[in-house]
Amino acid sequence: MEEQILNQTNLKFLIWALLFTVGISVAFAKNLYSCAILASIVSFLIASLFLLMAAPDVAITEAAVGAAISTIFFFICIKLTGKESKTYKYKSIFAAILCIGLFVILGNYALALPEYGSAISPANSGVASYYMQNAYAETGIQNIVTAVLGSYRGFDTFGEVFVILTAGLSVGMLLSSAAFDEKKSKNNS
Repeated sequence: MEEQILNQTNLKFLIWALLFTVGISVAFAKNLYSCAILASIVSFLIASLFLLMAAPDVAITEAAVGAAISTIFFFICIKLTGKESKTYKYKSIFAAILCIGLFVILGNYALALPEYGSAISPANSGVASYYMQNAYAETGIQNIVTAVLGSYRGFDTFGEVFVILTAGLSVGMLLSSAAFDEKKSKNNS
């Protein structure tokens, strides 16, 4: 068990290091397609962190919206506007400093969190035991996970579904708009 926790901790540090590296790479990439792909990799790595923290519902939402739908959205926007970014003298340096600053701030907050799986963490000291003892009586749902997602966290789950729906509709509208503009330009030629 101790070895498994150590391996999971090492994997988390590896993912954080990759996030930092990819974040810096986004700041210095000149091709917008590269930026979109790197942003997709960031979302995938964050989804992996959520999965390691036993939050598969959040991981699926992050992977669907961040890694999939947003990437399609970026590619459509790049197709409509052009693939090269305008180069500003200090833009990359400012972006790299901003990325490092955010990494340091978020890293400090992450270090202040209770250890994952700790018995004294707020999630384990009250809420989880309450759900396990009262979920069936209060909701009538036998599966505790379904009871939590559908009843106790129903608004949160609804919000996640709404985000995915909105992202899907946005991509659909962009695709239809891009197809219409392409058809219109062919007809005018």
